Amino acid sequence: MIPHNQPLITNEDRAAVDAVLRSGWLAQGSQVEALERSFVSRHRGGEACAVSSGTSALFLALKGLGIGAVDIFGNQASLTDSLIQNIATK
Repeated sequence: MIPHNQPLITNEDRAAVDAVLRSGWLAQGSQVEALERSFVSRHRGGEACAVSSGTSALFLALKGLGIGAVDIFGNQASLTDSLIQNIATK
């Protein structure tokens, strides 16, 4: 196996993960709310919604822009199958 990258996990990262595990909230907890507030603040207003994957983020971005199944163009090989399927069926 050829290693392609080595993750850098700090003690601060481990402490943050431990804090979430101790909270009992693996999703929709205070850390998610803090991330959303930080994003809104950093981008000077608006709204934010944390999602569970890049595919979900792209889906919401395309929907927000009004892009649907009939608008897909270009190199579809660069889009994930699940994203194309989500756009086509919503």
